[in-house]
Amino acid sequence: MTYDNYFSTKAFKQILEEFKQCEADGVPFIASSYDYADIILYYHQIGQTEKASEIFEKAMKLYPDALSLMTGRIRMVLTQGQVEEAWKLADQIKDKEDPEYSHIIAEIMIFEGKEEEANQYLEDWYQERKDEEYMEDYAMDTAWLLLDLGLPDLAWKWLDYVDDRDEEEFLELKANLLISAGKAEEAKKIINQLIDRDPYAIAYWNLLAYAQLKNGEIEDSITSSEYALAINPDDCEATYNKASALYSLGNIEEALHYFERYSQQLPLDSGSEFHQALCLCELDRFDEAFKHLEKVEQISENDYKDEVLFIKGFIFLQADRLDEAKKCFLESIRLTDDEAMQSKEYAMLAYCALQEEDFDAFEKYMKKGSMFDPKGMNDLFSNFLPGDKRTDKE
Repeated sequence: MTYDNYFSTKAFKQILEEFKQCEADGVPFIASSYDYADIILYYHQIGQTEKASEIFEKAMKLYPDALSLMTGRIRMVLTQGQVEEAWKLADQIKDKEDPEYSHIIAEIMIFEGKEEEANQYLEDWYQERKDEEYMEDYAMDTAWLLLDLGLPDLAWKWLDYVDDRDEEEFLELKANLLISAGKAEEAKKIINQLIDRDPYAIAYWNLLAYAQLKNGEIEDSITSSEYALAINPDDCEATYNKASALYSLGNIEEALHYFERYSQQLPLDSGSEFHQALCLCELDRFDEAFKHLEKVEQISENDYKDEVLFIKGFIFLQADRLDEAKKCFLESIRLTDDEAMQSKEYAMLAYCALQEEDFDAFEKYMKKGSMFDPKGMNDLFSNFLPGDKRTDKE
């Protein structure tokens, strides 16, 4: 279960309510260091970073050696780009033999862009302790970590260190990795086995919905999400999956409703803000879309940066603000390596040039876009100039 979903569970909501009641009554909140760590991450996630830091300081006085608090704090400073501070905090951790210590060190290294070095560090850590009883769990946890950090290719090898391959967590992990490898059909077979074992497990229904979405089975994905929401109407992942599937079907109004609902659950998720902007653009509500794009930039400097610029450029184009539009498209080209994305950006620039009757620029941008995707460039550009399309009667 991800933290996003844990924050929507009854168990966490009860802990949070108890914490808030203790604050209101001015009495100490008695809980484990793990509960404190969850509360800190929750407040950080909803944007109350000062409160999260304040709770962290109080918790550290109660549990000065708690690794869960330190790792939570390190993840918070990493999201703020404070790598040096993360290393300083890691150095303060006393129990460097705890598996969680090795994982947070690897996480910092991965944040620095040192994926291979981090993987080798984890491998060395494992090999030095491979005879310990807990190392099979360590291998599983390491695979989950690498998958969560967007490194599924590195996660695969850690499955070789697990003997019990019929265990539910192993199967769930393997299904996730299969989906990431584009093998959704294989993943679905495993997920359905898991659902047969536990039909009320929301995580499995969400995973099935995601696999179906990846496999182009959009209506089936919606049905699976609805099963999950029937079990827990506030489940974040099910809400997001349903929104994504509805968007894929072209049901934009309803998709927007579910993206908005998700944002109420997790106010600082840049993905939801970005997709709300997409929906609003589809509905020609450009001023509202622009506000959501600004939120994406406030939440994260890096998430969706080239896409945000592209959509901003499109909105400026609708408003006949061509100079601002061109700046956005040119900056987006500089940031992206995606050839399909670049062909779209050059098509937009070509359209701007045509609007300004700058035919030299038009030819230049058409040629550049065609270098990446000749057919796609022409197809996209024909969409921008519907008047140039010829009917059979002509």
